[in-house]
Amino acid sequence: MMVRLETEKEREIRCMIDEFRLRRTNSCMNYLKAIISKTKDPESLKYLTQEILEDDSLKCLEPLIARNKYTPAYIMAELALSNNPITRMYVALSLETPPKTILLLTLDENEFIRIAAEQNPKLPKKTFLEKLYIKFNNIINYVKCLFGFD
Repeated sequence: MMVRLETEKEREIRCMIDEFRLRRTNSCMNYLKAIISKTKDPESLKYLTQEILEDDSLKCLEPLIARNKYTPAYIMAELALSNNPITRMYVALSLETPPKTILLLTLDENEFIRIAAEQNPKLPKKTFLEKLYIKFNNIINYVKCLFGFD
């Protein structure tokens, strides 16, 4: 079994998270937000994500992780499953999000997230048959609407 030592940056982050858990001050929260927004290190972002996902009091920081352009694809895939629609929106808009995750977000319950995911340039293009199916389905729905069918 390999034991991973905490880096200096992770230690600083953990201390700030512990401080926030103890005091719940705005200054601690603002400092955590600044760290998340400015960090370029994927390992620090991974550490922060793990801490945030384990603690409900830190869930408000999820969108900041998703908004950070240095957040790795595997973290974006994890954040796509968040209950927070703002987090899912940032994941849908990010160019770091894997194509399979974007496809998943095109089926999201929230219409705005579906639209954002469909606008992501990394979304795989539809095949000819998929486009044909969509057009055929639209025609059928139009005819049903015209004749009052449900």
